Amino acid sequence: ARRANALVAAGETIYFVALPELHTAYYLPFPMKRIDDARIPQSVERLVGLAPRSTADELAKSGTVNVLASRTRGVLSENDHDAVVVFRWQRNRGAS
Repeated sequence: ARRANALVAAGETIYFVALPELHTAYYLPFPMKRIDDARIPQSVERLVGLAPRSTADELAKSGTVNVLASRTRGVLSENDHDAVVVFRWQRNRGAS
């Protein structure tokens, strides 16, 4: 949560994507929205989110994903498939 706080502008909505629990939300002073899977609503063109790395990889099919931070079980992780990542996503033009 501290990493997300440092990476997100004040007032910016953070999306929780395909995360089964939201205990991290308690520590984030931002507006939040939950998306239960990797299907981002058409009304969303870009977002900052937290998701499992595998979900962020899936989102790369419909947009550009920039991983800003990654953590698994309290240890920094560069490539753990199940790590929770903080990311920015921008929809590709023409992607659905």
